[in-house]
Amino acid sequence: MVKNYGFDVMVDDNWDKINAAIQRLKTDNPYDIQQFCLDIALVDTFPDIEKKCFTEKDIDKIKIIAYETCEPIIVFTNMIGLIIRDKYFEENSII
Repeated sequence: MVKNYGFDVMVDDNWDKINAAIQRLKTDNPYDIQQFCLDIALVDTFPDIEKKCFTEKDIDKIKIIAYETCEPIIVFTNMIGLIIRDKYFEENSII
């Protein structure tokens, strides 16, 4: 599903903003980072959030996929959050 929907590319295309947001946490605690990664993907889908890591086009894509598959949006934002977590952990040698 990740490759099929292009979620990995979506994360790569927005990595600079995502990475900067995670860096502002100033923690190496894997749990805190994981939760923040999951939150980034979900919170960005809310229309009233000012600072987003994803583009409006990306957010619309996630919402359309959720609508077309009749799945809650959190199913897809959790996938994206785990992609973010794994990429960040790999780049920073965490776990």
